Amino acid sequence: MNNRIKIYDLHDSRQTDDDMEFWRSRTPEEKLIALEEIRSTWNKLNNIPDENQQRLRRVIRIIKSK
Repeated sequence: MNNRIKIYDLHDSRQTDDDMEFWRSRTPEEKLIALEEIRSTWNKLNNIPDENQQRLRRVIRIIKSK
C-alpha cells in the first residue's frame, strides 16, 4: 500500500488531476464504501437518523426468515 501525502496550494489544479486518478483506480465496491462512509458521517454531523440502514436491516431479516 502506497501511503503518501501530498500537500497542495488551495488553487493547484494538479490536485484535481490526482484526485481523478485516485478514484479511477478504485473498484466500484471501494467507491460505494467511500460514498456510504461520507453519507453516514454527514448524517451523524447533522443529527439525521439513519433510517435507510434500519430499513435495509429489516429487509435482510425478512429474506433470511423465508
